[in-house]
Amino acid sequence: MGACHNAYHDSVVETIHANQTGLKVCIDEAVRRNPAAKGEIELALEIAPSGKMNRVGLSQDGVKDPALRDCLIKHASTWQAQPTPDGKQVVEKYKFQVEVAH
Repeated sequence: MGACHNAYHDSVVETIHANQTGLKVCIDEAVRRNPAAKGEIELALEIAPSGKMNRVGLSQDGVKDPALRDCLIKHASTWQAQPTPDGKQVVEKYKFQVEVAH
């Protein structure tokens, strides 16, 4: 994957950061339900050529909290990324940690 893909990945990360409030709400609710909740999560985003999320899932779920998974998917499914550079569907992944803030 060339520089074009890397630039597109960076734009998807910008979309995720711009929408991180929704993810934080999901994580805060999970930690409220289970203060010991922690682990690594990887979002898998299947992005249509238009930038619309075709499908969102977790390719890694270290927390194993179904309510957290559903909340993350619900929020991420509403995101709008930039149109893909080559007019084809793209799958992007994004990892983050869930842990209690001290």
